[in-house]
Amino acid sequence: MHRLCGPGIVVPETDCLRAMKLAFERLRVVAEPGGAIALAAALFHPGAVEGDDVICTISGGNVDTEMFARALAG
Repeated sequence: MHRLCGPGIVVPETDCLRAMKLAFERLRVVAEPGGAIALAAALFHPGAVEGDDVICTISGGNVDTEMFARALAG
């Protein structure tokens, strides 16, 4: 996998929740935790991301009310 995709990083759940909140507040995009992980990596772990240009795929729709409320409260 490393040969084909490069190194991976671990992103804590708290960073995913922070990214969900920022995506909603700034972009008006509802993201699920797994769908916000690339955004969280780019925002909160910039040293682990190579290059000046970063593209993040954000997905949502599979987040329950409790999880989304938890993200917004953080």
